[in-house]
Amino acid sequence: MQSTSTSTTSSTSSRRLNLQQLYGRGMSLLKKIQADPRVAGVMSTRVYLYLSSHPFAALSLLIFSALAAVPFGVFFSLALIITTVSVLSFVFFEGFLLVFGVLTLLFVLSGIAFFSVFATLVLGTFYVTGSSISSRLFLRRNKVNVVKEKENGMTKENPVDVKQNEGESTEEEVNY
Repeated sequence: MQSTSTSTTSSTSSRRLNLQQLYGRGMSLLKKIQADPRVAGVMSTRVYLYLSSHPFAALSLLIFSALAAVPFGVFFSLALIITTVSVLSFVFFEGFLLVFGVLTLLFVLSGIAFFSVFATLVLGTFYVTGSSISSRLFLRRNKVNVVKEKENGMTKENPVDVKQNEGESTEEEVNY
């Protein structure tokens, strides 16, 4: 039984070490990207500052631009085909196809815009719900750990407990 718990502990610590190394590599790559003068120029624009302070708008713009790439590609390939056909003197056919392509692009982009706003709302809801659940779970675990420490004779208080006991006179000092 001890060998199982030892292997579980070692695999958990190795996973933690791997995650810390991955996090360190990611942060160094992010710092290199941000140090690039072209990126620094973009980060000082009004649009970047607005989007960095409005994550809902940034996520909507990201989803919309990712989903809008395919219709634009289809539209431009259609425009290339239409240009080729017009060279062959099919002027009426070109006009019909161009109007059809423009209307199709209009409807597809409108649908993508509505979808991106809906997807952003759903993702935002999941984020708020998940962060709320995780914060409540963390607080509950923290309270259980404080109770266990007090039962074991360890009297180190948590800063949360100090805030709750401010109105009461206590003889112990809290060391951070």
